Amino acid sequence: MSSSHPLAPLPGTEHTEHAMYLGLEELGHFFHQRRDHARLVLATVVTTAGSTYRKAGAMMLFAEDGTRAGLVSGSCLEDDLAGHAAKVFASNRPRRVNYDLHDDPDLVLGLGLGCGGDLSLQLHPLNHDQGMNVLGSMFDAIAAGKDCRLLQFLSDGEGAELEGDGIAVTGSEGLAAGQSTLLETGSEHRTDDTPAVFALPISPPPRVLVCGAGPDAVPLAAQVRALGWRCLVLDHRAAYADPARFASGVDVWLQRPGTLAQAELETIDAAIIMSHHVEHDLAYLRCLSAHPPAWVGLLGPAKRKATLLERLGENTMTVYGPAGLDIGAEMPAAVALSIVAAIHAHMHGRDGMALGHG
Repeated sequence: MSSSHPLAPLPGTEHTEHAMYLGLEELGHFFHQRRDHARLVLATVVTTAGSTYRKAGAMMLFAEDGTRAGLVSGSCLEDDLAGHAAKVFASNRPRRVNYDLHDDPDLVLGLGLGCGGDLSLQLHPLNHDQGMNVLGSMFDAIAAGKDCRLLQFLSDGEGAELEGDGIAVTGSEGLAAGQSTLLETGSEHRTDDTPAVFALPISPPPRVLVCGAGPDAVPLAAQVRALGWRCLVLDHRAAYADPARFASGVDVWLQRPGTLAQAELETIDAAIIMSHHVEHDLAYLRCLSAHPPAWVGLLGPAKRKATLLERLGENTMTVYGPAGLDIGAEMPAAVALSIVAAIHAHMHGRDGMALGHG
């Protein structure tokens, strides 16, 4: 058992300093459909080493009827993991599962794996007496647009007993009422026989603002939603500001350019301005400059951007224009792919270059 502070990153989990949101929408739907009449098992990747499809923080949910949601690999481990989940249902105890793909060639061949990395997962039983309300609190926080942390006691082996639920949710103000003993038990003063705690920061999915609801905004909003991100589309034209034109889950508001309230601006992580009208684009830029999102893109050539920024005047906002990555995009679907890829790369601190060369 490691003697490090349990709320510091465990080896192989360093990347979880960035709050997780990947796949949580699918898990949330699965959870809410079953929480009132089924037991569930939560599987969480807690450490990885080498090349793995998913990293620490990836989660799955299993139901007793064999249904499941989420991914922890490229579909290589899920069937085997379902067998471990069945054992958790039978024992109602947490279980630690390790896949050592460097030292176990039989396992690699048997599961058809090709990544060659190692990963360790914690499986927690969830029912109405144990953990279900905790996970519900996590999804409630996400729905309310709030950050939280999911804390899990880590068992050493199969069927290990943990005190209480073995799982808790805390916000920025500390642990929720009634859960304080979990953090205290896992504090830096713990003894060697107390479990480590895996603390996973959880954030709501990014929210992307699309300024303009023309035909090219439709595939863009669809791409945003396909990633599980939130999407808000604005337009002052009633014929365009029609939710029926857009993918499920896209918020579409009929609103004049540049009139988005400050409270809404503070929830925006990225914005793309694509009204195809100079004065409207300028109004959107002025509005966004009051509280700039992490990424702002402007459709159109560089000369157009320069003209608009000159008219905007002094400001600290970085505007990417032409917006998107250089993938040779011309038609709306390809332009949407280019823009969403640029936003994704920026949010993850990547340069958007090719991963490998032929």
